[in-house]
Amino acid sequence: MFDSRFGRRFAGKAHRMVSHLCLWSLLGSVGLTGCAPLAPGPVPTASSEPPDRQEQVGEGDVVTVEVTASLEDGRLLYTTRERVARDPDQGRMEGYREPEQYRPEEVVAGRAAAVPGLAKAVLDLVPGDHRMMTVPAEEAFGPADPALRREFPCDKIFPARFELPAERYVELTGGFPVVGKELDLSPYVGTRVAQVDERFVVLEMQAENGREFDEPFGTVQVTVSGQEIRTRLIPKLGADFMLDEHTGRIVASDGATFTVDFNPPAVGKALVLDFEILSRVPAGAYDDKVISWGEEYDSGLKTAQQENKPAVLVLYADWCSWCKRLLGESVEDPRVKSLRDKFVWLKINSDVEKQFKERFDQKSFPMVVYLSPEGEVLRKTEGFKDGNTLYRELRGLAERM
Repeated sequence: MFDSRFGRRFAGKAHRMVSHLCLWSLLGSVGLTGCAPLAPGPVPTASSEPPDRQEQVGEGDVVTVEVTASLEDGRLLYTTRERVARDPDQGRMEGYREPEQYRPEEVVAGRAAAVPGLAKAVLDLVPGDHRMMTVPAEEAFGPADPALRREFPCDKIFPARFELPAERYVELTGGFPVVGKELDLSPYVGTRVAQVDERFVVLEMQAENGREFDEPFGTVQVTVSGQEIRTRLIPKLGADFMLDEHTGRIVASDGATFTVDFNPPAVGKALVLDFEILSRVPAGAYDDKVISWGEEYDSGLKTAQQENKPAVLVLYADWCSWCKRLLGESVEDPRVKSLRDKFVWLKINSDVEKQFKERFDQKSFPMVVYLSPEGEVLRKTEGFKDGNTLYRELRGLAERM
């Protein structure tokens, strides 16, 4: 999803609402439907330069590109050029997000890219070429998807005490219950373990009546009444709202519910691309970089620790077509293969070895878990991801380690 590709404005505070949703999941889970795939962009108009130039970009080449994407009225959507982003006279469209770091794009020519149209636009050009082109709305982000507009209640009510199956407690917290232990399940409601037996854990909720929390997405009010604790969000229209791996914008509220639009901010609009090709790596250059998978968890973690490398763990099922695509297509992306030596690679059939499905609280297939050399879970994501998305996640992790 293009919206989540370029980082999040609230890396600090917005995670608090996500953790609040984690607490809600104790009493009823919240999910998000899948995102619509990006449509391929158009082929640029023919160049007047001779077709037999050396170093022409062909299908499957890895191309490094400086690019600026804007609307037809000039408002900025995304740029790899810091000077463009820092220009005080440069307008920005609603939903613009500054990247965590300015760096050129790397695309596989002729295939899908985070910036619609870019991967096809580079075909037949050479390093040093500079082009401008317009990607029609229907070939950019397409029309809005009604399924990506989600409605959430403004109010959530928690019982002051409730029972949780011991197994579920372990899945959610990753540890065993201890009486008196305080849990960080919500920034607005305190939680402590009040009682433990063989089958159940009793959790006790604590909150300060009348307290308010100011967040970038609105104000959260807390009310304590008898054996109930109520949190109410007064949403801020136009603000970003994060759910799991997705970022949307709050577009409406009637006081009882609020609506978040997870469609890309430029949906339904044409894009103007201003790009320059910096370099190309011919298709097939990474064919010899074969990723070797380990299938034994403890042995893989031991290797990761010995080599001081993070590990990539894929939990899959034999019957899962999306798992096959992830392992057979996405992992074969040349950009992913270029990072082969930076990770230890593990895959486990968690449909058979169900202890791993429980261990990582897996809800769907496939799941990708990123682990530190010491085995700490750094991040986990569920569902299929194309080569472009997988590469960006891996690159970001490699740069942080």
